Amino acid sequence: LKKCGYQGVHLGGANLQFKDIAYVLDRVEQLDREGIPDNAGYDFPVPGTWYYFQHPLPGDKGNMTTEPLALGTVLGTTWMHKLGHTLLFTNQYVTGKLFARFCLFCARERRRLNILLWLEKTIKRQVYNCQMCGECTLSHSAFLCPQWHCPKRLINGPCGGSNQGRCEVHPERLCFWVRVYNRLDNQTSLASLADTPHLSPKDWQREKTSSWVNFFSDQQKEEN
Repeated sequence: LKKCGYQGVHLGGANLQFKDIAYVLDRVEQLDREGIPDNAGYDFPVPGTWYYFQHPLPGDKGNMTTEPLALGTVLGTTWMHKLGHTLLFTNQYVTGKLFARFCLFCARERRRLNILLWLEKTIKRQVYNCQMCGECTLSHSAFLCPQWHCPKRLINGPCGGSNQGRCEVHPERLCFWVRVYNRLDNQTSLASLADTPHLSPKDWQREKTSSWVNFFSDQQKEEN
């Protein structure tokens, strides 16, 4: 994979079994020894399209064409979510510091923690269809939840199966990451998206725990 320009890879997806991972690893070793043949049938990102795969239409003779996505076409209430995130989860305002103290205070006692967990679950389930993964990434995906909207729960961009902007698993739907792209601020550039740090794989031991508490606890550990 390093020959393709990758620094690493995260193998994941719904119903993935060990035999599937073993096949991928064996295939990678084979390609490393023999190189990638021209007729291998692998898809690579279209330059300038931010992880967006557009497969050739019938009659295109296999050429990959680019159809730019429209930034900021479905902004809706995204600005409200950004404001809430800024007020509660950053140190820009005193509200963020107070909310951090409140969450960490609740985490010290089981009954208070259960109340906070219920509050978080109730609010986020109603607003975001939150699945309580314990490591919220809403602010990285235009406040759409990948755990609910993406069948593969991908947090760093779409899979190679997205076709003409449609989901591989549910072709009648737009790809989750196309929807994210459409909600981004129209001042966002492809270069800035490319510089966005990749998110680490989720720690599923945190599932059904409070992402608020986890966020501020991790932040506190980093500061110490």
